[in-house]
Parts: sequence; structure tokens; C-alpha cells
Amino acid sequence: MFSTDVCGGHAVNFSIDKTRADGASYIYNNKPEERAARMVLTIDIGNTNIVLGGYENGALGFCTRISTDKSLEADQYALELSGILNLYKVAGESIEGAIISSVVPQITDTVARALRMFAGVEPLKLTHELPTGVGVNIDTPSELGADLLAGAIAAKALYPLPAIVIDMGTATKITAVDEQGTVQGVSIMPGVFISLDALVNGTSLLKGIATNAPVRAIGKNTVESMQSGVVFGAASMLDGMVERFEAELGPAKTLVATGGAAGIVVPHCRHSVQYVPTLILDGLYAVYCRTHAAL
Repeated sequence: MFSTDVCGGHAVNFSIDKTRADGASYIYNNKPEERAARMVLTIDIGNTNIVLGGYENGALGFCTRISTDKSLEADQYALELSGILNLYKVAGESIEGAIISSVVPQITDTVARALRMFAGVEPLKLTHELPTGVGVNIDTPSELGADLLAGAIAAKALYPLPAIVIDMGTATKITAVDEQGTVQGVSIMPGVFISLDALVNGTSLLKGIATNAPVRAIGKNTVESMQSGVVFGAASMLDGMVERFEAELGPAKTLVATGGAAGIVVPHCRHSVQYVPTLILDGLYAVYCRTHAAL
């Protein structure tokens, strides 16, 4: 039960020395020949989906997702994950390592055991305690979700700062990253799809619709009206929250969005927001490379 071609054609090369737009330089691996033909798996465990990416020599080789299922055992996840790798002709023994971000603690260890079973690797688990290079200035740093931390890491590694990072998954999360690369706080609200489900389930006459781009803001029928409210409403919410964030953070040099609903909503924002479907995976890979470069 997996879907391919969900992450776009985005590719990031971390294996050479780069200079960010703000002038900062970073090196994750200055000996790419040592990583030849070796793959790093990045796994983002969300409430609805598990997104899996494979990075080889600094470039994203594949990206896919499976459904998050709390009922599966480690061997069942091992079969599902190994099936994906077989599809992409990746042998288990070619896996150098793996890193996991998870907002579903019930299955984090299950997926880690699955990786040990079919690839023989012990995955890193992203927490604020890893040497990520990103500060966390919130009341309780351990409360920051691993996915939000990964997004902030990618923003610091790849884009000018300050940055506002938008993750539109089951919930919509907006993270403020200051010019030093420190997470200054987050806003969390119901996601686009969960909001639509609540609308449909809480009313008698409204039925499920496809979340396509609206034809107009003023709908002429039920479907148009719901699409306008869901998509344009979410875009307007993002625009408004960006303005509120900038009032506290200062002008952001980067607005970047990821997550399942972002590709639908972001084109309708009045602000210029970059849509990067692999942002969380890019952040995970950056942490993996940073951690192993220090060994």
C-alpha cells in the first residue's frame, strides 16, 4: 500500500561544500568517494503517512510513502519497506544508515526494528538533543515535534534566514526560524484535510469533495463553495499568519512550505511561498550527514 512519485523531482546535493545565500558555508561530507553507491534512508513518520526517501551520493534517489498503521508489527513493516526498496532496485546491504523523525511514538521503535531486520542498520532518531546546528528557544524544547525540527534544519541549511516554515499535513504547523537559525516558536492549527472531514461529518447536506483549485472565490454551487472555503480559506490563513509572524520575527527572507496540502494551497497565497515536498527529508539527511561527519 505505497504510492510512488509523491515527492516531486526535487534533488539536493549535500556532498560538496556549498555557500548559502546568506554567505554561510557548510560541508556535510567532503569525501563523497567514501559514500559511493551507499544509500541513506530518511523516514518521516506522520499521523497519516510515513514518507521514505533514499539519498545516494548526496542526491535524492527516490521518494515514496506508505500509510501509517499502528497495528503492524516490525516484520510487517520490514516486508513493506523492503518491497519499496526492491521496486527501486536497492539492495538491503547497500543501505549505509537511516534516520527517523516521528510524531507517532507508538510505532517509532517498530519501524526502527524493521530497519534492523531488513537492512541491518541502527537508525538515528531525530530529537532536539542531536547536534543539529539548530537552536530551540521554546519553553520546553522536547515538545518540538521532530518533523518541525527537521523542517527548521532544512531551512537553515538551504535557504536565507530568517525563515518561516509551513508544514501542511494532518495539522498545519508554522515555524519561525530566526536569522541565527534558532526556532523561536510555532503555530499549530487543524490541517486542510482534517478540516474538510470535520465540515463534511458535522453537516447533513455537505458531502466529500475533491480539494481541487477553486474556480472563483464566490462559489456558484456546493462544490465550488466548499473548494473556495477550504483552499482559498487556507491560503488566506497562511497569508495572515505570515504577516503576524513577521510582525514578531521581522521580515522573513524565506517562506517555504511542505506537506500533502501545500501543493494545493500555496499557489493561491498572496505571499511568495516556495513549495518543497521533500523539505523534511532534506532536513533529516542534513542531520545524518552532520552527525556522521563528526565521527
